[in-house]
Amino acid sequence: MKINNWPKLIDFAADRLGYTIVDKQEDVLKSTKQVKVIRAARRTGKSFNVALITYSLLCYSQATSISLNIIFAGPRSEDTRHMWSHLHSMLESKPIQGMTVEYDNYLSQSTAKKKMFFSNGTRITNATCDNPEMDDIRGDAYDFLAVDEYGNIDYKKEFMAAASQALKDQDRLNMMMVIGTPDLGMGEEFDSLFEVGQKEEENIQSWHLTEADCPFIDKESADVMNSLLDEDGRLREVEGLQVPPGGKLFPEFNYRTQVTPQAYDIKLPYFIGVDFGRNKPVVEFIQADGDDFRVFHEISCNDILVENLVKEIELAVLVKCFGNQPTIIGCDKAGKAKSDLVSYTAYSVLHKAFPMATFTTSVQLVNKDNQTGLYRRLTMNNRIWIDPSCKKLTTAFIKATPNTSGKRVNSGWKKVEGIDDPLDAFMYGLINFDPGLIIASKPPTKVPSDFEVQMALSRL
Repeated sequence: MKINNWPKLIDFAADRLGYTIVDKQEDVLKSTKQVKVIRAARRTGKSFNVALITYSLLCYSQATSISLNIIFAGPRSEDTRHMWSHLHSMLESKPIQGMTVEYDNYLSQSTAKKKMFFSNGTRITNATCDNPEMDDIRGDAYDFLAVDEYGNIDYKKEFMAAASQALKDQDRLNMMMVIGTPDLGMGEEFDSLFEVGQKEEENIQSWHLTEADCPFIDKESADVMNSLLDEDGRLREVEGLQVPPGGKLFPEFNYRTQVTPQAYDIKLPYFIGVDFGRNKPVVEFIQADGDDFRVFHEISCNDILVENLVKEIELAVLVKCFGNQPTIIGCDKAGKAKSDLVSYTAYSVLHKAFPMATFTTSVQLVNKDNQTGLYRRLTMNNRIWIDPSCKKLTTAFIKATPNTSGKRVNSGWKKVEGIDDPLDAFMYGLINFDPGLIIASKPPTKVPSDFEVQMALSRL
């Protein structure tokens, strides 16, 4: 079931509320795609858009006498509060004639579950997505499912599996809107979903909203307040980029200038860095251009079988590099921990297919601080350039934060899923290409005390 003239329905609801739709907001609201994905900074009108769509659906429900089933979902119950608040205000200011709310516990403090039941059978309920079973999502079929703070849901795959089954009925509208504020918890699933929406899929569309796209922001006041933010805060709060609170480990890394299209230069040799990971190998293809390092391709596998990884590398060598072989492939031994899903045989399989493969020893690495120091030096001097398709490596440079425990700063960066593997893969390639990039220094020789010298002389 679909609504004919959806843009007109949005215009009708907005006019009824006395609201003027502006700029990118109009594109989001009037899109007829089944799935809408919003990645945005804070206070960009995300929840307001959900409420306006819901209000439009209530108008449609009353005009057609069709009962709708709508659900607001979030990692926790309180994550949907802005959706409810905006909708409640709309219904208070402009009630829909002939459609009364029979039960509305939005303002009730007695329960975490919010509900609205309407006289024509339409209902809006709340869902909490904090368990892998997704009990609040399963069971019913929905006309519209809106999920806020999707990036912070711990069980994204389970949520999407449950939601997809609830949005297939032929007598339902089957609309979904996915919202996320960029932060460290977003995960690969949100990034992948957003990218699908950027590729003009038939029924999925995505948008990135910044503070400039918010219809409620006073520009003059915003300029004053934004001047109080540091660069990390401005990128996170205003531009909606995934810059972590507390600062970046590589503040010198500039997304706007250092993430640019990188084409393979057939005149230059290239090398590869591989991190087998625990369950998702990462491969970086790198060219040294004078003093600069250009990452022009990345492989991120969902399959832990090294044989399949080898096939993917071979395909990339053939297609991306016109069959030209890499000068060296740097990697780790793999399978170091008992819990690792990748076995010790991983390196031997890779080496058999690519004899130029060599593993990196702990003597070469010394510690994470050496890696951190090298990356900071390279980013500070604008010597790292990454193709936009290399999502994992780009995200790792943006998200990497100091490895702190209380007030103590430990070696390297905080262990966050998706951070270690691409940075390590890049490092294995770099130091096997040029071992001098990291100088492995031995512990300093102990200087004997005067007493020890006298004792030694007395034994002569």
